Amino acid sequence: MHKLTFVLCSAAFACAACNEATDEPSSDPFLGKWSCTETRTLQFTSPAGTADATSVAHSTIVVGLIQGQLTMDSQPDGCMRYAIAFTEKEKGVNGDLPSGQSCQTLDGLSLNYTMGQVTLDMTGMHMTLAFGFAGTQQLGDGGAPVAVEGTGTTDTVCTKIVAAAVGGSSGGGW
Repeated sequence: MHKLTFVLCSAAFACAACNEATDEPSSDPFLGKWSCTETRTLQFTSPAGTADATSVAHSTIVVGLIQGQLTMDSQPDGCMRYAIAFTEKEKGVNGDLPSGQSCQTLDGLSLNYTMGQVTLDMTGMHMTLAFGFAGTQQLGDGGAPVAVEGTGTTDTVCTKIVAAAVGGSSGGGW
C-alpha cells in the first residue's frame, strides 16, 4: 500500500477552535519536518470474505500553518494531490480533521475520511485517520483487479527532524 500525502486545503475552513493559533511558525511545536511511520489497515466489506490488509510505509511530513489550519505535505507522494488539513484545537497539543476530506490513492482507492486526530506528546507527533474506501485492487490471488470497498484506519507516528524556520508560514521548501 502507499503513503498518503497531506497538502494544503483548497477550501478555507473556519478557525473557531484554533485557540488563538497564529501563523507564526516559531510559536507552534507542530510546525517543521517529521520522519514518520504509517500503518494502514483495510477491512473489506466487498468482496465478501476478503481478509483484512495491513501495510507499513515510511515518509517525511512537513507541517505548516496557513489561515489557522495545520497543513501536512507527505514526501514522497503516496496519494494524488488532495485537500486535507487539521483544525488545531489546543495550540501545540492536538487537532481534529474537519469532515468531508478525501484522497485518491495511487493504488486505486478513494479514501473518504470520517475522523482524524493529531496530537503531540513527549515522544513525537501521532496521527490517526479513519475512512471509508472504494475502488479497485488486485487481491492476493494475483488475478485481475476487482471492485472493493470497506473501512480503514491509518495510524502514523512521527519524530521531529527539523523545526520550522522563523519567518515562514507554509511549511514548504524544507
